[in-house]
Formats: sequence, C-alpha cells, structure tokens
Amino acid sequence: MSSGAQPGGTAKKNRLLGLSILMLLIGLGFLAGAYFSYIDQNTGPEAMAKVSDCTGSYGRYSSGVVCQGTWVVGGALVGANGHVIVGEVQDADDSDAGHTISVHLHGDTAYPTKDSLRVPIIFLLFGLPAFYIGVRVLVFGAPLSWTSRRAPRQPVV
Repeated sequence: MSSGAQPGGTAKKNRLLGLSILMLLIGLGFLAGAYFSYIDQNTGPEAMAKVSDCTGSYGRYSSGVVCQGTWVVGGALVGANGHVIVGEVQDADDSDAGHTISVHLHGDTAYPTKDSLRVPIIFLLFGLPAFYIGVRVLVFGAPLSWTSRRAPRQPVV
C-alpha cells in the first residue's frame, strides 16, 4: 500500500534546506560586512594624515586606487612619545594626494572621516534580500512557486 509520499520529496526538501541555510549565511556575511565597514569609517581615534601618493586607477565598478599616508600617534613628536606611522589610507581619492585629511585609525590603516556610506549600503542591498530568503524558507517553508505546482496523482479506482 502506498503512503502517499512522492518519490524524491525528501531529497528536494534537503536540497531546499541546504540552499536556504546557504542564503542565510551569505546574507549574514554581507550584513556583517556592512556593519564592520561602517564601524571602520566612523570609529577609532581621530588623527590628521598626510596622503603622500596614490597609485592605480578607477575601474567601472570599483576603485583600484591605493593611497599611502603618514600620521602621528602617541602624542607629539617632540617632547612626547609620539611616532610616525606609514600605512594605507583606505577610500582616499587621487585628489587627496599631497593633502592632509582627517582620518579614523585602526592599526596601520586609516579611514577618511568623510561621510561615505557607499560600501555599507551596497553590502546591505545584497545582504538583506539573501537574509530574508534564507529566514523565510527556514521559518515558513518554500513558496509553491519554488516547488512543483502539480498536485500528486490520485490512484484510478
């Protein structure tokens, strides 16, 4: 006697469960990227960095520009324990070369204090839909449009 279960139904559910967990993890990764990108740009000790030079060029979808700069940490250079750090200035432009700009420091990397939310917003735009799909499928199951729309065959009597 048939139990009414469709052959391959368990494999389809397992595949959907695996994909929904993957989407959830991808969404969480993008959301974490948005958060940490925002934190890097808006927290940390403030300093003034002299952008020495920038190399690379701007591409269609991303910036290949890498800027180097110097800044002082630990107090004044004369009469205090200050010392000069040489490192990358993330998200700086070619127009910043040769200028002193305000930055937030994180280790040997400086982030300009300009209010650029471009990267966190891009991460949010990718992360929120992926996270939503993953949670939606795990909590409520897949919509009928994602699965076979045909009703199971009824035995002929």
